[in-house]
Amino acid sequence: MRLSIFISLTIIISLVVFLFFYFYQLRKKSCLKHRLLSGNADHQRLQHYDQYLQHLGLAGRKNIQHLESQQHDLNHLILKQEIPSLALSFAQDALSALQQQLMLSPQQLERLLASTQQSQHTFELILTDLLHQSKDQIRDIPIHFKCSEQYLTFQNSYILSCYLRHKQIYAYHIRDIWANPEVSLEHVYTQYIEKHCQFMHLGWKNYYYPHEARYALSSAAKLLIEEQRMIAPQLLSYQQFYQCLIEQGQAIHSCWYLDGVVMEILFTADYSALIELSKADYLSFYQAHYLAKHCEIQDIADGDLYSDEFQIYKEKAADLRDLAEQAAVTQGYEIDQDYQDPYAV
Repeated sequence: MRLSIFISLTIIISLVVFLFFYFYQLRKKSCLKHRLLSGNADHQRLQHYDQYLQHLGLAGRKNIQHLESQQHDLNHLILKQEIPSLALSFAQDALSALQQQLMLSPQQLERLLASTQQSQHTFELILTDLLHQSKDQIRDIPIHFKCSEQYLTFQNSYILSCYLRHKQIYAYHIRDIWANPEVSLEHVYTQYIEKHCQFMHLGWKNYYYPHEARYALSSAAKLLIEEQRMIAPQLLSYQQFYQCLIEQGQAIHSCWYLDGVVMEILFTADYSALIELSKADYLSFYQAHYLAKHCEIQDIADGDLYSDEFQIYKEKAADLRDLAEQAAVTQGYEIDQDYQDPYAV
């Protein structure tokens, strides 16, 4: 009899302990997600966050405790409050400068770089401050990118991807919130235009890749409707902005150049922007990789920047542009014959 009672009590206690830890883990996961859902965070950012945890192998209820308990090992991935902002550039010491800002030891940096070998020498940082104490809003990390002795500021960045080759950073991809999803579309449009006016004020100009057609400014409206691409300095009217973003549900694309740097911007309906910053010479190399099927290039990804394969691209780019411009003319576009590539291809 006593044994039966003892067994029953043991089972009940075990069940209570199990339920306690089960709901405790659920609560921890809920609190962690709440930090992303509160304030200006939106569903799109939560999706990015979940995908990122999955990439780290930390997605799911069972791994939330592991994520928090191993926070000291993830300092290079999840930034803490003592990092107020990040300053980026394409200088020779850009990687070491980033290392110092992230407060990584040489050993931590080597482990981070070693982990990129299977992902095309790319590492990604989630910039949302998960340890921020406020329950009313989350804290993003501003990014200041230096180009031509001036700074571009992306105030509400929440994901940064760094692309490396031979331990040199040649590209950054930044996710940045440009407007609160709760504001009016008119306000979003105003902020969108202000951003592009800032780019032009700093000297950024419209850019075409060496193999692309050079669309004339007179074809800007047609290109926007058919390709959702903006040609600077022609800014969108509110009606054009509404038509692309809301009626067509398409992202608005623009491409810029300044002092050896190409910046591509994709502004999406969640009022965030994907900003791709690339060194122009490296970018041409990877454009060559993309166009390998046109140029009959083999194994170009293993070549050096000024290899024979890259020379083939330089020779083929003009022919590819001619073909693209002939096709554009037949479609009713006008070509800007005065456009000159801003650097020697």
